[in-house]
Amino acid sequence: MLGKVHFIGIKGTGMSALASVLKEQGWQVTGSDVSEEFPTDRILRQAGLETTEFAQQHIANELDLVIYSAAYNASNPEYAKAQELGLKMLSYPEALGELSHDYFSIGVAGMHGKSTITAMLASVLIEMQEDPTVILGTTVPELDNRNFRLGKSKLLLAETCEYRRHFLNFNPQALILSNLEAEHMDYFKDLADIKDAFFAYIRKLPAGALLVYNGDDQHLPALCSQTKGPQKISAGFAVGNDFQAKRLDDQKFQVFVQGKPLASFRLAVPGNHNVLDALLVIAFCYSYKPLAFTVEALQKVLLKFRGGGRRLELKGEKKGITILDDFAHHPTEIKASLQATRERYPQARIWAVFMSHTYSRTETLLADFASSFQNADRVIINKIFSSAREKQGKVNGQVLTDEIKKNHQNVFYIPEFSDTITYLQDNLKAGDVVITMGAGDNYVIGEELLKIL
Repeated sequence: MLGKVHFIGIKGTGMSALASVLKEQGWQVTGSDVSEEFPTDRILRQAGLETTEFAQQHIANELDLVIYSAAYNASNPEYAKAQELGLKMLSYPEALGELSHDYFSIGVAGMHGKSTITAMLASVLIEMQEDPTVILGTTVPELDNRNFRLGKSKLLLAETCEYRRHFLNFNPQALILSNLEAEHMDYFKDLADIKDAFFAYIRKLPAGALLVYNGDDQHLPALCSQTKGPQKISAGFAVGNDFQAKRLDDQKFQVFVQGKPLASFRLAVPGNHNVLDALLVIAFCYSYKPLAFTVEALQKVLLKFRGGGRRLELKGEKKGITILDDFAHHPTEIKASLQATRERYPQARIWAVFMSHTYSRTETLLADFASSFQNADRVIINKIFSSAREKQGKVNGQVLTDEIKKNHQNVFYIPEFSDTITYLQDNLKAGDVVITMGAGDNYVIGEELLKIL
């Protein structure tokens, strides 16, 4: 049933994608958020969606549905008004779950790599003329630099998030699991609690459904072995995986299926983590029987794939200085992104400019953050990005800086963006690479540098 829907917090990555899909389906869509400019503003404008600032007058009885970001609750004036009027309300994960009932839904989950895997697989499905509907957490060229696609088939491919067990709202007919480790400890009690959430997600698969998982992960093999219903396919670098990758030169790698050679593939994006993401996509395509799989098509798509927005994204080059941006906000992601940067720029002096995301994550993973920057020559730490989840904590950027200094000689705490830009402007030289990192908004540092260098 189509009707009038209002989005509270429409500028969120998932929210903007879902709003755009519903708009193309024929819903009358409105939305509100804070006045600050977000990267998704461009996507919303292209979709013909105007955003307003939060205000109660946007909520009226004529609305058929209100979808709200999980970052908001009754303290938001629009949320409170919708509750007062008794309107039908769904959180973003609940709304995505409702959408998944209408499709053969493929979910991608894991602490890291979700967006890249989803984008890669979307590119393959489009190339194979499967015409999927896609919702993911970044923009990619293959989706016209958007984070969504409305297809005409019954396939839905979506990035699904473990935070607060949100992915349990999704109704998967197939799953790809990239990894599992300690994360979101402001919500989960411990690692066992995270495992329980993932196991509950796996158990949602119907009998005979396809489950592709990272066989090199410390926890996923044992977890996946506990369920008997799905067809389970492991993928990784280690011998014994159903699909094994062996890196050859640069970004070329050989794939073996049950120990027998399948083909070699080459990526344009660097790093072992991207090879593993591609291998999971290859394993899915090879094992998903309805797909008219060809090795040649996969080779073509993976070679063309340039990565998503904020995934080692090249922002620009000026005066011999290269500016990159990456969403890495967990120690594992930071290590992977800096290792990939070092592979691509082996002779460069690499500057990592990091803005940690949430106080609770910083505190819980402090020791892991401290050992994550070895592939950077210089490290600048900005103030912690608090986000809508929390406004204060027990640690700050100085504490994080001091911890990193135990493992790294050149670490500087520069809280404010303006001071960071000035420092970089005074100290950068031709041949340097600057990579802004984090789930916050310090990407503006690189954008400003490109204007003034």
